[in-house]
Amino acid sequence: MSPGAGEFLFFRVRAKGPGPRFQFATDVKGILLNQGTFPQHPTTIYEWTYLRELSDVQQFELLSIGLLFASNRDYRYQITLHGPAGPIRDLLDIEYSGTPTDFETEVVRVLIG
Repeated sequence: MSPGAGEFLFFRVRAKGPGPRFQFATDVKGILLNQGTFPQHPTTIYEWTYLRELSDVQQFELLSIGLLFASNRDYRYQITLHGPAGPIRDLLDIEYSGTPTDFETEVVRVLIG
């Protein structure tokens, strides 16, 4: 990934069912957002970018996305590498299907080198 060449990370969380719970944070800047940060919450799609601005780049910063699957039917979360012309490739694409009684957590970490 090369932020100097206009590359950045694009995050998407899709949820079908009760309101999703997630948190996006870094070890340098702390909590940057969660589901309540979005004015349209609750919704079925949450999207945001990171490292789009060169000022966002901190060498060896650890990004963490924590997700809670509590009685959700279906969840999908994606991290895509984007460039100035659009998507380059998917870095992570995970789907979760559960039952109304399921309770699971998932943490995804990305190290910015």
